[in-house]
Amino acid sequence: MTNDKLSKEIGLSFNPFPPAATSVAVVKELWIPRSWRSQLESRYQHLSSGQGDKALVIVGAYGSGKTYLLHWISKNIIEGNRYQSFFFDNPGVAFYDLANRLLRQVGRYELSKGLWELLSPKILYGSTQRLIPLNFPEWLRSVKRSPAREEAIESLAGIIREVRLADDEEIAHRLARMLVETGDRPYFEYRDFVAGKPKALVAEREEARYFNTIINILCRIYDVPGIAFLIDEFEDVALQRRLNRKQSFEYLGTLRRLLDVTREQNLWLIISMTPEALKQTKSLDPSLVQRFVEPFEIPPLGPSEAEELVVSRLREARAPAFKEPYALWPFSKELMSLLSPTVVASPRRLIKVCWQSIAYALERTTKLPISANIVTEAEKALYPTEQSS
Repeated sequence: MTNDKLSKEIGLSFNPFPPAATSVAVVKELWIPRSWRSQLESRYQHLSSGQGDKALVIVGAYGSGKTYLLHWISKNIIEGNRYQSFFFDNPGVAFYDLANRLLRQVGRYELSKGLWELLSPKILYGSTQRLIPLNFPEWLRSVKRSPAREEAIESLAGIIREVRLADDEEIAHRLARMLVETGDRPYFEYRDFVAGKPKALVAEREEARYFNTIINILCRIYDVPGIAFLIDEFEDVALQRRLNRKQSFEYLGTLRRLLDVTREQNLWLIISMTPEALKQTKSLDPSLVQRFVEPFEIPPLGPSEAEELVVSRLREARAPAFKEPYALWPFSKELMSLLSPTVVASPRRLIKVCWQSIAYALERTTKLPISANIVTEAEKALYPTEQSS
């Protein structure tokens, strides 16, 4: 399916309907119904006005648009308010799983370099106590060997506390060691975030305070007022299996620690869940779920909303020189009536059927608009039970 053929025969510069249906990269403008936008913006304003937990749950069945909606929130609400967002796709339930994912997204070298740049005006080295006029790679080489390394760690730990990046002496010391030893290992490993392991960056029973400090550092490094975590389901909970005692303890502990950090730092927490996962979480700890603002339950698309979704994607992909007869071109104006109600209601199914219909139309010598037979065939190939019913 070449762009030339799309442009000449169908009037599109690219196919705006990804076959996996979960990709948002193919379009620049993310569209959601006005009612969704209004409710999400209202919840954001509610959270912004208070001093409590800054946490929101997005609830929806598979294919309802949870992942897409998280990206919309990131682009239109989080980044629109100058927050730095981090996206997590099915992290494990343990707290160190999330810490591992976060800091590996940032990168150890990048985090250490940003931290060093924050501290560099105050970094002192050696007995002369002079300011070091070096760049970060040169500084790493200068502290590669003992006793310079140990002296640098002690000095850095004091500076970290002095500039109020961390109040706890143990956390400041571990951050200083992380920075100094970046020259030896400029990347993170999973074991770095498992408290109690040899040379772990996180001290036992200090996970939440350490995470609090990391959020503070990231805000300073990125020069933003806050950080947002967008978590696309916790993996073990999303699998809809019964969590064992250890998994339940870790999952609830992770949520509780994250919620505590949202109170102490400007951290926003947006989590997507299936209805089953939310029910499971409530059964484990009802009081914990109450700390979230009222969950946003994704409603099914109505026919007019489904049509607007298709039109918004076609509009962005329209070839510049092509003049379409109507907004739904190359589909029939009656597209929604050709589809089963289940496909119309589900963004994922709708997008996949549109992709398959365009693929069939390009494979064959067929007149446009795309015929009802092709649309029906595309839906039947993807969702045979819907057509048969």
